[in-house]
Amino acid sequence: MAITKGETSEYYRSLEAAIEPYFEPFAAGFRWRKREGVAGVRLLVDFMGPDAEATHLEDGTLQLEDPVAAGNTGAVLRPYPLAAAAIVEEDARAVEIERVPLIYTEGTHADVTIRHTGPVGFLASKADAFTTRSEAKDGYDVSWVCLSAAESPEAVAALVTDCAAFKNEYFPESVDKLQKAFKEVTYPGPSGYAREMNPDLEPGDDAYDRDRNAAYLRVSRVLGILRDRLWG
Repeated sequence: MAITKGETSEYYRSLEAAIEPYFEPFAAGFRWRKREGVAGVRLLVDFMGPDAEATHLEDGTLQLEDPVAAGNTGAVLRPYPLAAAAIVEEDARAVEIERVPLIYTEGTHADVTIRHTGPVGFLASKADAFTTRSEAKDGYDVSWVCLSAAESPEAVAALVTDCAAFKNEYFPESVDKLQKAFKEVTYPGPSGYAREMNPDLEPGDDAYDRDRNAAYLRVSRVLGILRDRLWG
């Protein structure tokens, strides 16, 4: 979840108060997981925020030094700095889903508008993640999109290049970061995908190596097409 515009108001404190009955901090101030026994799908949520000028704490989150921002931040919930916040915002779009059952209000439905970033914002935020943390999930996320969003690398790349945000001056840097993460089959990107797909296996096992190779080949091809479009 990315909070990209940086207005503090009473937002952070209100957000923590709203989710605390259903979620709890997990490993760091920016990462919360759904509590045991809460209805619905198990979730792990990372809260992102603008990469403001602030002290970076040991868990990677921001200690907000602005007195208004600090006063409005929840006691535990703190955003993880997201350098790609602007491009995430530029690539945002909204989808409306009708008649959604409200889990915590039994027998009630509502139309819900979900605002999310598009493929450019997604790739830019994941590119930043590779340079600020080491988690298999980032390699999995990029690989899964490139393997599943369309039938061919060319079609996946077209989903990205068709976005207006593809021309954002920050995006070439994002592609460069991703190419470094997927430089070789043993690098963090492909390896992250294989680890998430095969948590009980390791390099040398057939399924692990097969998934790692598939991720490397597909993502490398998609990124190569994007690079050609940006610099060609």
